[in-house]
Amino acid sequence: MLFLLRNIRRKLLKNNKITTYLLYAIGEIILVVVGILIAVSIDDWNEGIKENEKQLKIYNDILIDLEKDQQHFNGLLEVFKEHNLNYYDIYDAIKIGKQVVNEKAYDWMLYNRTFAPVTKQNHQSSIDKLKNNTIRTSLNEYFTIQEGARIAINEFNDIIRSQTRPYFLSENLFNDEAIFQEDKYAFLPKGTITNKMLIAEALKQPKMLQALVFLRISTGYSIAALKRLVNANNDLILMLEKEIDKQ
Repeated sequence: MLFLLRNIRRKLLKNNKITTYLLYAIGEIILVVVGILIAVSIDDWNEGIKENEKQLKIYNDILIDLEKDQQHFNGLLEVFKEHNLNYYDIYDAIKIGKQVVNEKAYDWMLYNRTFAPVTKQNHQSSIDKLKNNTIRTSLNEYFTIQEGARIAINEFNDIIRSQTRPYFLSENLFNDEAIFQEDKYAFLPKGTITNKMLIAEALKQPKMLQALVFLRISTGYSIAALKRLVNANNDLILMLEKEIDKQ
């Protein structure tokens, strides 16, 4: 009987030892798994910080160029408004004999305008890197609006290059009488007209009247496109500033 009790006790002790080992092994496995999970979480956290820093740099770089574009667009908008006013003055001078107060008004028949925003040129490739879908969509829409303004301004420049400049440079247009002061003449004279009466007569020709109407239409188109672009630019700047402040 005693022998039987000893065997039972030995087996229980042996079983308890195995259970202890099993529990210890399970505990070790759990610690290893938890350690791995913590390491992965820390690594993900560090990668998240690095990614946020990259996004923040992209936002700041785009914002800097958007502000440059803002100055360019606002300046160009004022220039086209000036074009528009001068074309109306010239048209009135031709049609109803109104005197053009600004002697430089006729020079605006020869100026073309440069449209040179920098944001699209510098950041077109950055769009796919942006994590914020709203900003990415807004930036694409901004570039689309910008392209519309470019088309409008190119149309204006085409009228200047293909119609008004060639007309003023045509031979014997003014019967060899000086219209521009030769000592100041560059291709784009500024305030150099010496005989407004002659140039007014030249502008009364059907070809030039048509070009003037085209310029007025194109200028209005450019002003409308630039206003829309300025608004889109302002909205995008505000959106980026808010996103940067959240970082």
